[in-house]
Amino acid sequence: MEGLGFLKTAIIDQHFATRKRHNRLISLVAEHPRLLGIGIDEETAIVVGPDDQFEVIGNRNVIVYDASDATVTVTPAKAVGFHGMKMHVLLAGDRFDLERREAVR
Repeated sequence: MEGLGFLKTAIIDQHFATRKRHNRLISLVAEHPRLLGIGIDEETAIVVGPDDQFEVIGNRNVIVYDASDATVTVTPAKAVGFHGMKMHVLLAGDRFDLERREAVR
C-alpha cells in the first residue's frame, strides 16, 4: 500500500465518522492485519511523537482498529469476516502507543 509514508505501521483515513468510512477502514485492516487502522474525525488530529506514541487533539474522536490478533477470512469476492478485532475510541488528550498497539493512560 502506498501513502505519504509518515506512519509505516498504519492506514489513516480522515473525515471518518462524517463520511461513514468505518467499513472501508475495517476491510483494509482485515486484509492487512499488520497495519493499524486509524480513523480521524473532522476537527481532530493526531500528533505523533518520537516515542511512537500519538496524542489526540481536537473536538471529536480518533478510532483505532487492530486486527493483529483477529481471525480474518476474505472471500474471492472480497467479502470480509473476522473475529477478535480490537477497536479503541479515543478523545482529545488520549494517547496511543503505536508499537505496543494499546491506549496509554
